[in-house]
Amino acid sequence: MRCFVQVRTYLKTVKVMKKHIIRIAVIVGIILIFARHLSPFSQEMFVGHDETQAARIVEFSYDLQHGMIPPRIALHMSYGLGYPLFNYYAPFAYWVTSGLHMVGFDVVSALQLSFGLALLTGGLAMYLFLRHNLRSLASLVGSIAYVSSPFVAVDIFVRANLAELWFFALLPLAFFMLERNDKKRALMTAIVLSCLFTVHNVFSLVSVGIIAVYIFLIKKSRVNVLAFFGGLLLSSYFLIPAVVELPLVHAAAIATKTHYQDHFLCFAQLWSSPWGFAGSAPGCTADGMSFMLGKVQILFGVGGVLLALMSIVFKKTKKWFSFIRFETKNNHEKTLILFMAVITIVSLFLTLPVSQIVWQMFEPVLALFQFPWRFLLISVFGLSFFVAYGIDKLRWENLHIVVGLCALLGMLLLNGKFFQGQTRSKETFHNTYVSQEYIVQKAAYKVQEYLPTTADYDAWKTIEQTEDVTKPKGIGNFNALIDVKGGTDWVAPIHYAPYWHITVNNKEIVPKKFDTLGRPLLRFEHGTTVTITYRQTTVEILSNILTLMSFIALAVMSEKEQYCSLFY
Repeated sequence: MRCFVQVRTYLKTVKVMKKHIIRIAVIVGIILIFARHLSPFSQEMFVGHDETQAARIVEFSYDLQHGMIPPRIALHMSYGLGYPLFNYYAPFAYWVTSGLHMVGFDVVSALQLSFGLALLTGGLAMYLFLRHNLRSLASLVGSIAYVSSPFVAVDIFVRANLAELWFFALLPLAFFMLERNDKKRALMTAIVLSCLFTVHNVFSLVSVGIIAVYIFLIKKSRVNVLAFFGGLLLSSYFLIPAVVELPLVHAAAIATKTHYQDHFLCFAQLWSSPWGFAGSAPGCTADGMSFMLGKVQILFGVGGVLLALMSIVFKKTKKWFSFIRFETKNNHEKTLILFMAVITIVSLFLTLPVSQIVWQMFEPVLALFQFPWRFLLISVFGLSFFVAYGIDKLRWENLHIVVGLCALLGMLLLNGKFFQGQTRSKETFHNTYVSQEYIVQKAAYKVQEYLPTTADYDAWKTIEQTEDVTKPKGIGNFNALIDVKGGTDWVAPIHYAPYWHITVNNKEIVPKKFDTLGRPLLRFEHGTTVTITYRQTTVEILSNILTLMSFIALAVMSEKEQYCSLFY
């Protein structure tokens, strides 16, 4: 009899798993329709605003291949003088993309595949998060609403912002892990949160606050607090140096040059705005890019919000709305509804001119966003939740299915056309944006805020327009032995910062005098050999150790919990 019960339980499990596999396969199939122009096997590549992504992958991969772990400097950028890009620019997306490149994909194909994987990860993660709380069809529709928003297409094909798209992918995954978290999953949850906290400079900062509030509101608070602080500690290798060593670069001064006041949206732009591949401009009519959230997302999302409010107000279904389930399952559902409503409303509010007083109050932090419309990514997350929630509340099964299928069809027809960009052949793209000339002479000027403060920013900018013969030449290496003639001033070929170590006759020299490019000016009376070596700073090394020790501690704790569970 016991054997029979076990067999029956096994068959039920197989049946449930089969249904999950079919649903996930449907989601993957639909997402691949939207990602059809992201195939790494295509002979074309789209061009967006951030044209430096491929160059960053080349430099990040170079660091990994030469043992610089974690990567911190783009050695060949800025004429080979050394550009500390990865010490300040959130690295998660480049771990993924460089990994794809190093296992065999060429740089451009790895970039395409990374965009596609982020889109796929976001859709599947959203489904898992929604499915934990809602019915399967509603969760499926909500996940497609998440990936099919026109603003997501803007982030990929217009802006080419790899970091933001991976934030988009990791946000629902973090929520799902927190909902499912226990002591045995604490390490994996902490790793996911660490990825979220190191995926984008400003969105990661916002996500720390959002996740902290969410943990405070939901159950399992103790184990989630452990995972939260574990995620922060695992992120130490990036977060601590990025904050402590920020005064070493021009980032703070340059970030404030973009006036956020010029980039608020008009409310109508969320519903409909002209599609284009240019940039954001002051006012509501001059923008060269679209800020649409998606008509299906807005209509069904607003409907979901109304049903959510009615679910909280009414304890049971009213006769005149017999096809709707107003009852909430538990307090967690109410908490989740209110939380998602707040982040959706607040994120939308922050994109509009009426929020300017809030931006002025918190300007030191919000000014880092530069463009208020960036908050639309969080709005898409909230709207997609309410799209799914509204469909989940439909009581009649046939109505539930019909409405869900109509929403899916509407998103495919209305939004699918936006998921393509301005393309050129991969060969042309590679020759333009992955060439040594582009990496050495041009890429740094597209991310100019990370120029070391030893260099004069204005003087460095003027070199961009000069003839090649006058361009400076750096060492472009982690170590260099340079023979120097005596009796003349010598210019060391680096943008100096504390991670560069200059040694003469086994004696380290700390330069005090620099030219306008931040290159040390040294004088030797006799000819000698100078050694220039890149080494991580003390802060960076200690941060690396903290990350490693935190991982070991969480792994031991998780393993101990799994071991103990065998006896209880």
